[in-house]
Amino acid sequence: MTPSPSLLSPLRPLEEPTLTGSPTGSSWRVSAALPVSYSVRTCQDLLDPDNDDLEREAFGGPSRRRLIIVEQKVFDLYGTRLLAYLNHRGLPGHVVSLAADESVKNQHLANRVVDAIDGFGIDRKREPIVVIGGGVLLDVVGWVASSYRRGTPYIRIPTTLIGLVDAGVGIKTAVNHNGHKNIIGSYHPPVSALLDSRFLVTLPSRHVSNGMAEIAKMGLMCDVALWKLIAAQPDELIRTGLGSTDLSMRPGGQEILSRAIHSMLAELQPNLWEKDLHRLVDFGHTFSPVLEMAVLPELLHGEAVALDMVICSALSNRRGLLADGPLEEIMATLSRLGLPVDHPATTPELLDRGLAQATAHRGGMQRIPVPVEPGSAEFLEGVTSDELVDALDRVRRIARDL
Repeated sequence: MTPSPSLLSPLRPLEEPTLTGSPTGSSWRVSAALPVSYSVRTCQDLLDPDNDDLEREAFGGPSRRRLIIVEQKVFDLYGTRLLAYLNHRGLPGHVVSLAADESVKNQHLANRVVDAIDGFGIDRKREPIVVIGGGVLLDVVGWVASSYRRGTPYIRIPTTLIGLVDAGVGIKTAVNHNGHKNIIGSYHPPVSALLDSRFLVTLPSRHVSNGMAEIAKMGLMCDVALWKLIAAQPDELIRTGLGSTDLSMRPGGQEILSRAIHSMLAELQPNLWEKDLHRLVDFGHTFSPVLEMAVLPELLHGEAVALDMVICSALSNRRGLLADGPLEEIMATLSRLGLPVDHPATTPELLDRGLAQATAHRGGMQRIPVPVEPGSAEFLEGVTSDELVDALDRVRRIARDL
């Protein structure tokens, strides 16, 4: 088989590095550039034995051996089909299944991934790891891949909605540690990400709602057309898994997915290494990391993000940026998406702590992204504890009427 272009390393020197300094001197400067190039591709029914997408994208190159790490629940649902696919196409894939959720997203799980790689005896330059699962497993395997022998290529196949539109398409990897979410991690792009919405057929409705939080985030921040598609029939989007179980809803669901992925990539691409800390994709991620870890495993990631988004929207309303009507529409739409808009753990004390941690993470500035109207955003500074109390009161007054 001709080596697939997708199996080239996503990290390649752009130009010749330079070294300045004298052979007899005492000071030198090294300059090098390392650009990123990886593919994000939508596919249909990757595990159909007659579909060559998975073979072509993941098994090309001088070696066809592959370690395939699959989230345990995904393996329970799709393991038979995966093994049949490998057998039908004669692919030497070694499958390892691991349980992965937010409560075990830690170095212990990462070490189990390392053990699987060691047991397989990977050739790190010619045999990219293939990871199939939700955002937690994608993050953990990506973190291991970034550090195993200082960099091993990997291919992402997300199986959840939040993986399709968020964890599966960027370059960030991480594990949790000491009660802090994603505090240990790296920037390590995959060789490619293969996005198959057919996995949504078996996704529980709560996890569809979970992913819709990240999609709603992108609509509110930068794509009003996306937000309008969501707000038009949020209940049906959840009921049908974005059209995965209802043909009549499928075109709209596919447009929502495409718009969400495109808007996410459009925001990430110019700032992959996060040199600029004013990031629209941080909407919903100011208070949610602390909230999510405080009540783990009660809230899913998207549920914590939704609670954060309504607080930030209420802050925008208090500052006179977001009108009352759009604030109420945001909260009503998120609620109809099956997402929480209030929670007992969102106390003023927790919000203060979350803001302090976000400020430290953002270089000493708050940089809170908030909607001005759907599709348009601003960044707030100088938010006080009194403002957080008032925003929480506004949220709870509206939530009582939903």
